Amino acid sequence: ESIVNGGTGAPHTARELVEAVARRIDYRGRIAEGAAGSSRSSDVPWMVADVSAARRVLGWHAVQDLDSIADFVVARSGAA
Repeated sequence: ESIVNGGTGAPHTARELVEAVARRIDYRGRIAEGAAGSSRSSDVPWMVADVSAARRVLGWHAVQDLDSIADFVVARSGAA
């Protein structure tokens, strides 16, 4: 049994996704972060999925990037 990560293999923060969505809906207000995050947040400054097993075992690779994911979020929210 293999464990396989899915992702683009490129690091992005949640804030980058929020900012990309904000640009698409022309939001010009302040984006505030109200929570410190999990107890692991300070121990792990960043993470990125290792997608090499998905490529090797399944022949899979991501076809979406951060911008296309932001487009999807906006389209599904009805804010477009």
